[in-house]
Amino acid sequence: MVIIAIDPGNSGGICILNGDQVIVYAMPIKKVKDKTKYDVLKLVEILEPYINSSPITAIENVHTLSGQGLSSSGALM
Repeated sequence: MVIIAIDPGNSGGICILNGDQVIVYAMPIKKVKDKTKYDVLKLVEILEPYINSSPITAIENVHTLSGQGLSSSGALM
């Protein structure tokens, strides 16, 4: 059984439990001009080996917090 947990934040990560094996990656991001973007090609490289194993996948439910600025909230979502 394969379980994949994803924290989508810029400082988040990906954890893959594959039987007894635990693999942890920092969320792949890259700078594009003055903005931080997901490195989609690296995401595909990380996740593609598990496509045929029908993994159970959990992604953090990102939401705003009271007192958090609009810019910060938007960056998370």
